[in-house]
Amino acid sequence: MLRIIHIIMLVVIVTALSSFNSVAGDSLGVLEFKKLYDGLLSGKTLVNESEQDGTVVKKEKIYGKAVDTGDGDFDIPVTQVITYTKDGKLELKVKVDILDRVHDLGGRAIIQEEIAGISVLEEGDEVTEDASGIEFGGIYRVGKNAQGGFDVHNFSLTPSLLIDGDDLSLAGSMITYSCSDQDAKTVCNYTLRDFELGDYEPYKGYQIGKPIGGDFTETFVSK
Repeated sequence: MLRIIHIIMLVVIVTALSSFNSVAGDSLGVLEFKKLYDGLLSGKTLVNESEQDGTVVKKEKIYGKAVDTGDGDFDIPVTQVITYTKDGKLELKVKVDILDRVHDLGGRAIIQEEIAGISVLEEGDEVTEDASGIEFGGIYRVGKNAQGGFDVHNFSLTPSLLIDGDDLSLAGSMITYSCSDQDAKTVCNYTLRDFELGDYEPYKGYQIGKPIGGDFTETFVSK
């Protein structure tokens, strides 16, 4: 049985994938992206809800208003709340505070993500367990999509561990977060795709291989 463990805070550079250059034609500038963000996400809460073995998993992404930081750049405060309940009782609640810093790079918008804090509340707890301090969450490029919205992709592969029985091997993951307006609601589709990694060459990186298994997808819809 194959399992993937994602390693959040590292980045793998690959020679067969250069998302910034190969799809530069669909890139958005900072001003264009801000207009789309203001229309699609600013001040909105998007929700995904599912059930796993009788446990209801509710994921909420709460998007704040863009904050101008000068020179056309801006910050986006995001709060993600994941709640696990069973038979109406809370099992676990996780809150993650995120700051997405949007910068101009050669006329194209990129996002530097910072994880600003995490709080956890488990069943029976009276107070949350908090962890603070800024941690790097990745760098992402922004592009326009055919639906009139935008797509966000991680700038390069995120490392993962592929577990097959007792065997471990390094894999890589690509993330896409695609948002658009559908029937007067904002719909964002999150897709995670894992890839095999080939040989590594210094100063160039890994060769990207074929996808592993199927895509993991989630759909978030505005309230």
